[in-house]
Formats: sequence, C-alpha cells, structure tokens
Amino acid sequence: MEKRLKTFEDLTPFGGFRLQAVFDNGYGVSVIPRDYLKNIFSMTDSSNSVLEDSYQDSEEMFELVIIMQTGEDDFNIVSDTPVNEIYGDILILNEAEVNKIMKEVQNLPKREI
Repeated sequence: MEKRLKTFEDLTPFGGFRLQAVFDNGYGVSVIPRDYLKNIFSMTDSSNSVLEDSYQDSEEMFELVIIMQTGEDDFNIVSDTPVNEIYGDILILNEAEVNKIMKEVQNLPKREI
C-alpha cells in the first residue's frame, strides 16, 4: 500500500503564527500566512510599496521555506535541495501550490542530520 503524503491540511501550528510539517525523509516545510507578514511589515515600514503591491490578490497566499529537523524542536532552513534549485528559497504560494511543493519535498531522498 502506498504511503499517504501529507498535505496543507496536515500542517500543524508551531510557534504561534507559523504552520509546519516534518516528513519521514528528514525534511519539512514551514508555512506562514502572508496576511500575518503584511501586518508585521505594515507596523514596521509603512513606506514599503513593494510589500503593499504584493498583497493585492484576493486569494490567500503563504510563504514557504524548506526546513530540516536538527533536534526534537529545532529546525534549520535549507536551500540546497533540488526543489530549491527549481523554485528558489522563499516561495510565495497559494494553498494548491503549497500542496505541490509539500509533495515534492516528501519525495526527496532521506537526508541525514
């Protein structure tokens, strides 16, 4: 029987506003809703028109980074995977795209700490 891959629905809260999933291969994803980041940046720099322009979509967007678990509750951002080579290090995605990237990360070969 083929193993079920984790999806957006399997993301769990971690550190308040952040969602994450850790996979059997040692990788994981950390996902932050862009609305949360918009609020943070608007409090610190209201003159950032690039940020404001990126929030005109009505679709909910998320920032995703690939992580590697280094301890029970410790994680590092990784940027040297084939997924990063294709898409970059910080991805701005809708929910369907988060699912696509989660699938690709889960299919990476196991990574040792």
